[in-house]
Amino acid sequence: MKKIGTFLLGIVMLLALLCACGGGASSPEVQAAPAEGQATATKGGGNLSVSFVNDTDYNFHEIYISPTSASEWGEDLLGSTDLLKSHGSFEVSIPSGDQATYDVRVVDEDEDVYQFNSVAIKNGTSFRVSFGEGTLLGTSTHSDGSEERVEGTLSGTEGEGAEAAPDAAPAAAPAAAPADAAPTGTGNDTNGAYSFTVYNESPYDIFAIYIGVANASSHYDQDILPEVLSSGAGMDVSGLASQGDWLNTEWTLFIEDVDGDVSQTFAVFNPWTVS
Repeated sequence: MKKIGTFLLGIVMLLALLCACGGGASSPEVQAAPAEGQATATKGGGNLSVSFVNDTDYNFHEIYISPTSASEWGEDLLGSTDLLKSHGSFEVSIPSGDQATYDVRVVDEDEDVYQFNSVAIKNGTSFRVSFGEGTLLGTSTHSDGSEERVEGTLSGTEGEGAEAAPDAAPAAAPAAAPADAAPTGTGNDTNGAYSFTVYNESPYDIFAIYIGVANASSHYDQDILPEVLSSGAGMDVSGLASQGDWLNTEWTLFIEDVDGDVSQTFAVFNPWTVS
């Protein structure tokens, strides 16, 4: 019994000595728990490639995709200078981890907020935002062809307004101004139609002129040149903007010449006021 008592006493003294020497080289390192909302690595790491499709008549200025379990939205996937135009698409990459579902938040050109909860997203998923029968819909189309739908909610400016019910009708498109109303300098004056004259003062023939909203992807611009514009010549051009672009007054042109060279205008212009 004495030997056992001595042995136990030795263990107690050793433990006390180790505790008193905390911070020594042999002490185990203690890591603080992550703060709320902070991302943590998971065993299913990697990124998911997602195609985000805007199937509405409104431009999207902000897009957020966050795991359903997260408490924060994270960064705007479009960044501070890009927008997703009406009926356009945008490729995004998001961390996969072991997440099963994600929440999606969109802010459009009118600062209306679209939100979808518990969206099924996998690698190669195409997520489409649309309005159908007065309902805001989010449709996930996976790489195997299967689809999953979830109803979204629509709220006012930056989410401060009352949240609309899922079956609430979307905001009405801006109506054209009456003929005797004062001009606004936007597409509201003409139902989106614009026309102006282009002069080619370069030594090259121009094969195409693409017009689009400034800072938007040129992939969605429209060619408004009906035929080749010869060097030194001028030509009247016209086009029709989508309702989502009616209120945008800053546009740019992309020019393609006979050699296939492409150049963007440095200055922005308003297609409804330029002559």
